[in-house]
Amino acid sequence: MCNLMKIFLVIYCCGVYFSNALCNIGYFGFVGTGVLQLWCDKFFRKYFFHFHKTHKIWISGVFIAIITLWGVVYAPLGNKNFAISFAAACKYFRFLTVLILIPMFVWNKRLIRFLLHTFGCVSFLWCLFHLYYGYKVKYYVCCIHISVFIACLCVYYVVKIFQNKNCFLNGLRLLFFGTYLLCLNVEKTGVVAVAVAVAVAVVVAVAVAKKGQYVKNLVLACLGVTMVFSTALEISFLANTIISRKIRYVFCRIECKYRKLIDNSSSIDDRSSIDDRIKMIKQCVTLIVEKWLGVGSGGYRQALDVKHWNYCGDDENGINKFPHPHNEWLLWMVQWGIFGGIALILWFGYVFYYFIRNFSIMNFYSGKTEYSFLGILLNVIYIISGGCESIFFRTLPQTVYVLGVCLCIAQIEVFKKRELRLLKRGHN
Repeated sequence: MCNLMKIFLVIYCCGVYFSNALCNIGYFGFVGTGVLQLWCDKFFRKYFFHFHKTHKIWISGVFIAIITLWGVVYAPLGNKNFAISFAAACKYFRFLTVLILIPMFVWNKRLIRFLLHTFGCVSFLWCLFHLYYGYKVKYYVCCIHISVFIACLCVYYVVKIFQNKNCFLNGLRLLFFGTYLLCLNVEKTGVVAVAVAVAVAVVVAVAVAKKGQYVKNLVLACLGVTMVFSTALEISFLANTIISRKIRYVFCRIECKYRKLIDNSSSIDDRSSIDDRIKMIKQCVTLIVEKWLGVGSGGYRQALDVKHWNYCGDDENGINKFPHPHNEWLLWMVQWGIFGGIALILWFGYVFYYFIRNFSIMNFYSGKTEYSFLGILLNVIYIISGGCESIFFRTLPQTVYVLGVCLCIAQIEVFKKRELRLLKRGHN
């Protein structure tokens, strides 16, 4: 069973970068083997129920599933296309897979490091592939939101360095992927997300060095301020975008001169995507104010049509059946109104509560703190990315996030079980 799980994980990691179909096969195959193990292994089944009795992450996952299904039926703008509405709701059902994924990773703890190493290796191969083909890579694969995945890897290596674990090797990895983000990557989200996440990491490092009693509260306060203003940062990211594009423009000119890898017909300094996002943000705010219960799952397109607004993503190839405003948090509130806001608070509230509760400044080099630190930074990255990307509406970034959170929680639970076992042995 464990070998079969590893095969599906390899398929999944390859699919994240090279094929959406492979990603789904690997992800649901992996979840399916977990369900099969739950059915066949009574000891695993016992642990499964024990875990969910003591941890309440299932509440937020179930609530998200409920509001998405409710959004299929709820149609304040008239009859929606049921197929489109249900398909949009299904995009968020993957949050339910945390119910099986976390206990499964704890039960098969070797899979945690296997997935981390496999994802890192495939990411490295992707970057080399992109380096060889340059911007022509878009003709071979769909590389949407790659910057978010690379940002997660960069944060993982940052945490390892702060933990004094293989600093030289992890430093080289961080240098490689950081250079990719700045030089070759065409998306700006990952650059901003890594910058903010590293800033949070530096604050934590200063706190560890000080080791005062007030330090943890200071760290939590800084983290809270980061959460509050991160979305605002992305909404008003014009200055950051212009600076990052200017930096990339220099590298692109060098690359054009010496390697001829860039498609010169595309304008590197084009600001149309920024203008489109600002326009969509204003549209979403208007829809949220007018329909405070939302417009239903998959109702964003219909809401635009009712207002006679054009969707910026439509092009000469036709109308996009699944449009989104490139802002995940506004999309939730457009579709489900106040319930979408409650769902976000429930999910991120519990996840941050769990990681912060297991985070210890005074015991910074422990395994629990390491993965709590990583879990916090991963959520920082996705909260920031959600301000200008569809990180949950699209399959690939959503599954990377879900698996990342599950890995961190599972590894923390593994360390907690190990500590409990050592404590019992010490008493005996």
